[in-house]
Amino acid sequence: MNTDAMTDDDLIADSVARLFGDQVDKAARERAETGVFDHALWQQVVDAGLPLMLAREAAGGLGQDLAAAYPVLRGLGHWQVPLPLAETMLAAHLLSHAGLPVPDPAEGPMTLIEQGQGNALQTRTDGNALFVSGAAHRVPWARHAQAAVLSLADGRLALLDLRGAPGVTLQPHANPAGLPSDTLVMTDARCTAVAAHGQPWRQPVWTLGAAARCAMMVGALEWALAQTVTYA
Repeated sequence: MNTDAMTDDDLIADSVARLFGDQVDKAARERAETGVFDHALWQQVVDAGLPLMLAREAAGGLGQDLAAAYPVLRGLGHWQVPLPLAETMLAAHLLSHAGLPVPDPAEGPMTLIEQGQGNALQTRTDGNALFVSGAAHRVPWARHAQAAVLSLADGRLALLDLRGAPGVTLQPHANPAGLPSDTLVMTDARCTAVAAHGQPWRQPVWTLGAAARCAMMVGALEWALAQTVTYA
């Protein structure tokens, strides 16, 4: 067993516990449910280097794998952190491994879209430019994201600007937890970058997103167990 890895995991878990345990409380979660984005907390996770944890070092990241990010993902679920940190971590990972530029997380988080899975998106190419049309539903935190990473059915990955880009409109919605889960309608919206995603999975956003959600669910279930024991 690798004791160094265990020590690293413990250090990350302790750092995450201090950050989220001190900053995320019932009031913070209730503010998020009213549509307020916690910019101060986002800046703290940026300062801690968490959004780029899974990005390659060449792209300014820490070059860690998904297993190393488990304490962070578990912590997001345990403290019910109202931030799109998991989405941004995965987006940065996918972009850097595709050789695409990774937006500065200090400028805001990113979100994820998988073509298919209820998202009726069509693409067209004009020279080197890629244009997207159609609707993407249940896009997490889209209203607060600076960009969306699109995983396309043909094996490509594209980056779409969400801050006033022509051809992109947003319809705000919320998921059952009251957090942003918006619809994006694109009309010949031009992507700012595109490349082969280079992942071993056919649907990388769907696959990595499921793995991240599982880790978050572990944290949430541990919190529920602790609350149950305390109540009992």
